[in-house]
Amino acid sequence: MSRNWKDAPMAEARVVTPGGVDLQCEIRGRGTPLLLIHGWTLDQRVFAPQFADFARRYRTISFDRRGCGKSGGDPDLSRELDDIDALLDATCGDTPVHVLGMSQGGRLALRYAITRPGRLRSMVLQGTALDQFE
Repeated sequence: MSRNWKDAPMAEARVVTPGGVDLQCEIRGRGTPLLLIHGWTLDQRVFAPQFADFARRYRTISFDRRGCGKSGGDPDLSRELDDIDALLDATCGDTPVHVLGMSQGGRLALRYAITRPGRLRSMVLQGTALDQFE
């Protein structure tokens, strides 16, 4: 994969504000949406090496989860499914998305898939624990 940002589609920075908390997101590319969900204590920069390549084929959406990176609020897993709803509503409407989740971001993706299966096309998980098997 190429890691040259110069030939990748331009990024659009956006702020989505679910429940009064600003979530910083970046959107790049066209096509079927792909949502990237980072792990605990990280932020969307963890996907920087892959972001440009994904954006050549997908409308790639990355964001800083609540309380992480440049997003506001305190970390709160109980609110993050609603955060994802607001993010997807603002960036791709009701179009089902592919989701890539790493670590705790994968755990969040699993919870999202269980509670909102109609919003997902597919899911890729990396280093993810299941809630009942900790």
